[in-house]
Amino acid sequence: MADSADALADALLDAQVAFLAAQLGPAGLAQLLEAEIDAGLEAASTLTLGSVVSAEQITAVATKYVVAMQIPGSIPELASEIAARLYEHPAQEAHRLEEVIAGRHVRAFTAKLLALPLVQERLLESPLVVEVLAELLYRAASEAAAQNRELAGRIPGLSTLLGAGGQLLGSVAPEAGRELDVRLQELATQAARMLLRRAKGGVQNPEDRWIEETVLSVWEQQADRPVSALRNAVTQEDLEDLIVLGYDFWLAFRETAYLHALLAEGVAFVFDRYGEMTLLGLLEEFGVSRADLIEEAHRFAPPILTLLAENGMLEAFLRRRLAPFFAAPQTRALLTS
Repeated sequence: MADSADALADALLDAQVAFLAAQLGPAGLAQLLEAEIDAGLEAASTLTLGSVVSAEQITAVATKYVVAMQIPGSIPELASEIAARLYEHPAQEAHRLEEVIAGRHVRAFTAKLLALPLVQERLLESPLVVEVLAELLYRAASEAAAQNRELAGRIPGLSTLLGAGGQLLGSVAPEAGRELDVRLQELATQAARMLLRRAKGGVQNPEDRWIEETVLSVWEQQADRPVSALRNAVTQEDLEDLIVLGYDFWLAFRETAYLHALLAEGVAFVFDRYGEMTLLGLLEEFGVSRADLIEEAHRFAPPILTLLAENGMLEAFLRRRLAPFFAAPQTRALLTS
């Protein structure tokens, strides 16, 4: 009797493995996926976020992976290699800057930055900003390039500086190059201070938005250039150095009490706002629909399951999960009764 029960159990195991494997095969998978997604969504309509997980659990997980988990050295190395590959990608030559950043976004960001109290109260008075702007004006005046002359008409003070540069070029002897450079640099510094003083008063004046117009004009001059033109400002070595610096900063920042406090507060906010919302409502809140779930299930499940079926892993998994049931004494007792 025991032998017949063993044989029957083995036969039932084979039959169930074959049945489930067929359900997960090409013929039955689509129907199975949709049925399970619908069942999952129905269950999600009855479960709230707070009933499934707690804020403490999510905070613990976030702390583990964001703060405590050791980051292997291969991660920054991989990031550097990816950055290097992207840096040299043909797309850098194939696409223009205006395809990546629209002029309206440049204008909007410029307006917002100029409206920040930090910019108005600190940066516009910063000696460093004066020095940088003076250097730009000096180059514009000394080179007297055509595009700078066209731009000069839009910037109060720059046209005067360019004119002064031209007069100096005509009045200073050719061998007095050093004297000319010094004079142009002095004029550029004076013009920079004047422009920044005017900027402080003009940022909020809709009739005097010349800084925004200047930035946009400079952008328009560059917009038709390929993205690779940015390599003139940031070399591949610079990019790698920035990644290393960013990694070092993150290793130190992740250990601060400041980050811990913000992390806990962020999780607490999510649960304050969504803790009583159903999981289905949460999916809808973030724009994830039934159609999205089905689309992604069809995108990933069929090729993965086909591969697992072909290499025998699917059958091995099913047998691993089902065999203990058919080998259990209770099951054998049922088969012999």
